[in-house]
Amino acid sequence: IVDALAIAPPAIRVYEGGHDVQTQYGLQVSLHKVEFAESETRIFLTVANNSKEEASFYSFNVKAVQGNQQFEFDFSDFSGISYPEVQSELLPGVESSGVVVLPAMDPISETRLFMDGNTSNWNLTFKPYEFVVPAK
Repeated sequence: IVDALAIAPPAIRVYEGGHDVQTQYGLQVSLHKVEFAESETRIFLTVANNSKEEASFYSFNVKAVQGNQQFEFDFSDFSGISYPEVQSELLPGVESSGVVVLPAMDPISETRLFMDGNTSNWNLTFKPYEFVVPAK
């Protein structure tokens, strides 16, 4: 048995997110790294629900922008590899890590990543979580 990441297409560039963490109303999204490969882009995330409400985070809502071009999650599988996924529904106190796969992008351009999360408290207004991967 081989780990999915061991057979992933090799990365052309790896951005180490390190301390890229954003929190809104107790829902925390951490960007660990972004791997730009020839056939796909892999985004490594952890979502932690530190609120008292049930929370939602949907990988298929992740978008990336380079210049004036937008990249979105595509339900067709780019590489045929089953990467670990961030859970969509998180109970209070739960943390989930995984990989979001987007189409191949320019590895040297600035990349802005946008993702949505919310809790079951509809009185709260969440803004998109936005992370910037600087140009190389």
